[in-house]
Amino acid sequence: MTGNTDPSKGKILVVDDLPENLRLLAEVLSQQGYEVRLAPDGKFALASISRFHPDLILLDINMPQMDGYEVCRYLKSQPQTVDIPVIFLSAYQEVLDKQKAFAVGGVDYISKPFQVEEVLLRVENHLKLQRLHQEVIAQREELKAKNEDLQREILERRNAEELAHSALNAKNQFLAQVNHELRTPLSVILGFARIMRHYSSHTAEEEKWLDTIIRNGEHLLALINDVLDLAKIEAGRVTLEDNEVTISVLLNDLRSAFLLPSQEKGLEFEVDCASAVPKVIYTDEVKLRQVLINLLSNAVKFTEQGKVRLAVTAVYERADHSPNALRFAVEDSGEGIAPEEISKLFEAFAQTRAGRKSSSKGTGLGLVISQNFVRLLGGKIEVESRHQQGSCFHFNLPLKAPSLQARPKPSSGELTRPIVSLCSDSQPCRVLIVDDYPDNRAFLEKRLTSLGFEVEEARDGYEAIAQWRAWHPHLILMDLLMPNCDGYEATRQIRQQEEASPTVIFALTTDISPASRDLTQQVGCNDILYKPIDEDQLFTKIAQALQLSYIYASPSPDGVKSKLPSYPLLVAEDLKIMPAEWIVQVHCAARALDVEQIRTLITEIPASAESLSTRLECLLENFELDTLCQLTHQE
Repeated sequence: MTGNTDPSKGKILVVDDLPENLRLLAEVLSQQGYEVRLAPDGKFALASISRFHPDLILLDINMPQMDGYEVCRYLKSQPQTVDIPVIFLSAYQEVLDKQKAFAVGGVDYISKPFQVEEVLLRVENHLKLQRLHQEVIAQREELKAKNEDLQREILERRNAEELAHSALNAKNQFLAQVNHELRTPLSVILGFARIMRHYSSHTAEEEKWLDTIIRNGEHLLALINDVLDLAKIEAGRVTLEDNEVTISVLLNDLRSAFLLPSQEKGLEFEVDCASAVPKVIYTDEVKLRQVLINLLSNAVKFTEQGKVRLAVTAVYERADHSPNALRFAVEDSGEGIAPEEISKLFEAFAQTRAGRKSSSKGTGLGLVISQNFVRLLGGKIEVESRHQQGSCFHFNLPLKAPSLQARPKPSSGELTRPIVSLCSDSQPCRVLIVDDYPDNRAFLEKRLTSLGFEVEEARDGYEAIAQWRAWHPHLILMDLLMPNCDGYEATRQIRQQEEASPTVIFALTTDISPASRDLTQQVGCNDILYKPIDEDQLFTKIAQALQLSYIYASPSPDGVKSKLPSYPLLVAEDLKIMPAEWIVQVHCAARALDVEQIRTLITEIPASAESLSTRLECLLENFELDTLCQLTHQE
């Protein structure tokens, strides 16, 4: 039945066996805009539903053949009609009748004779509820679809991450293996070449050959280090280790390193530091130093005439007019960089036209690593270049306040002269070398015995433990990666079995990751040395750990190597002949870069300790105030 209907109001099926009820309900519902369909009995109603698709059903109970309960029960059993709300209309007044109506699926119950107003209100309310219910169902389906899409996306991303993680692990394992396989023989090559260069007599041509071996070995080592640094940067495993950096010492080191190579090419080399630059800053000195060395190396390499200049100035951007950053600029008078090549400078393995022509080949990774390090430090390397007029690489380094993590840089103990032997008053020192690679053992054994150390060897962890029990070495140089029983397990067992004073154990490894250092500390190693072994670092660490002193070769005026004895390495223990107050005063003067005050304090050293005075004077002559700060630092 249709009339003045509004489709948005809804469609209603009225089922009743009394014609007068059908007419009345059809009239009042149509007047309200509902679309109405009438059915005189249950079977007719079921047949109409498939064509009419009502939004609500008004259903009489007492009908012939098929009563309202049976019709409702059937509707609720069918998926197509289960959600259609059914309002019962009946003259039955008993509670049990109403309970049965709700039990078979009715949503409401109107008693006859009914009030039209009541019917309209209930119809309207249930249609609203039905619409809300349908909206909820639609939203739920939409959410379900979105959730399924999201779960599918999460699964795809998880699979992609797992693939990327597997690829990264495979890459890291490959790099670790290549690193080990390259560093192990390279350690031997460089070690024996240095022994031959420093401690044997050679013709000028043989010296040239040895220098060529060492230079190319160091180039290969630099390439290995650059590849590993780049891998760590890509994996996000590079972190900052802030410490106290004395600017004058850093710049003096750089001047010393690059002055001679510049002069050999006929270049001027300048280092300028503005007066407003703070004496001490807090940053990761290792990374800052590596960046500056890379930029200066490139400048010297690609400049054929003119000069190379490193300038450090203060940057002012604060309201109180105090510097908030330092500007480091490396300038050269080389041929410059073409504009189209500047954008490629910081790409891995990219080289400019000048780089490709240079006889001194690089890895093509230095600037990539430097840019990433500078970003970690809080800046960005910028480039300015003009054809045939030179280039300027510069970056700003934000100044940081000292933190609990910042600490004075530990003494590197860098040795500038070859060691001749242990001091004559040194006690015998037994060293056990543990390495499955015979050539590594041979290099270390040769170098240590030549200085007066007593040496024994072991091929794996089991032999190391047996030698330790029988021979009681003062020091064990423990390779970590060995068959049968590795260095980790051997160290762990030695630490568990120790009863008297503990043996000093240095780990030897090609793995330069922080995780490797942490693991060596966990098993009980005192320190770690990376292959190829840096000889200066090795003997400095031995001297510090075992309280030893060395005799060094003195440099002769004509530059020829000499083996005349010099003074032993200065260690903190040597200063303890002086009062604690004096040591504090020296430390404060060194921090303040007050050389004259240190000279005055040196005059207070008694004549019986003349060697201490001389060694302190040597530190001043070389402006090694950072070393003096570290020697006098009180915990």
